[in-house]
Amino acid sequence: MLTPKQVKKELEKNLALQGLTETYEDVAVSRMQVIRHDVLQTRQFLDGVSEIYTIAKTAYLKQLALVLSKKQRGKQLEFIRRNHKTVVVLISGNHSLLGNIILQTYKVYQELILKMECDLVILGKIGSYLAESGGTAVGFKEFPFDDYSIDESLLKPVIDYIAQYEKIIVVYPRFISVLRQIPQVDDISGGVVIEQTLEQQKNYFFEPTSRDVMAYFEGQIIGSLFRQKMLESMLARYASRLTVMDSANQTVKKIVAANERLKVVTDRREANKRMLNSFAGMTLWGEEQ
Repeated sequence: MLTPKQVKKELEKNLALQGLTETYEDVAVSRMQVIRHDVLQTRQFLDGVSEIYTIAKTAYLKQLALVLSKKQRGKQLEFIRRNHKTVVVLISGNHSLLGNIILQTYKVYQELILKMECDLVILGKIGSYLAESGGTAVGFKEFPFDDYSIDESLLKPVIDYIAQYEKIIVVYPRFISVLRQIPQVDDISGGVVIEQTLEQQKNYFFEPTSRDVMAYFEGQIIGSLFRQKMLESMLARYASRLTVMDSANQTVKKIVAANERLKVVTDRREANKRMLNSFAGMTLWGEEQ
């Protein structure tokens, strides 16, 4: 049975824990509010740009197939093919208290890389730990990043590295709502395999030329799309942390309420004990007289 002193100490500890969860929750809410509007607005714009990129790339490839020989086409495609390889990038996280979304995203990443021949890139200590402990993602390249901001000094080496690849697939946590975040897989390299059949695709006119249009896309779009995926994952992490902290806060509140009831019981028990001792003392004095 706990003493009043022990109950008081336990109550103070849980009240401090409640304050900590509320602080984490408030921080997650404030940071989410800062980036949520921008992320969702930019998402709509870049989703449209990505769709245009895919259409332009498909039309460009079809146009080359129609007007050039296979040898000539190969030379024209070098700036798109780059190193002829595929890279799959995982955006995870560095800190705990993010719920299950990072683990769910890693599982999607793990299933994907088992189905294809590709190079592996992982951002975040949690993802690196899961890859090393699981043993599936062998020989991955790890890049550091900031959980709470887009640091260009950290982001640029990642973009420079993945821009070498012909096909770039990004696996990341995507924000749907405060209560729902999902693992997402996006191709930020145009979503078109050069060897695929193009006969059913539409024809387009390009101005100034199809190569100039593609050169612009290839030089600009990958970095912009990848930055958006980083922002998306940041927003999803904030939302996931908010959900986890809210759940933890509700649990701690129940524990605090139970501690407070126990404190009342132990305080009354001690008061009754003191009263009984007082009565016992009075009885002894009466017997002596």
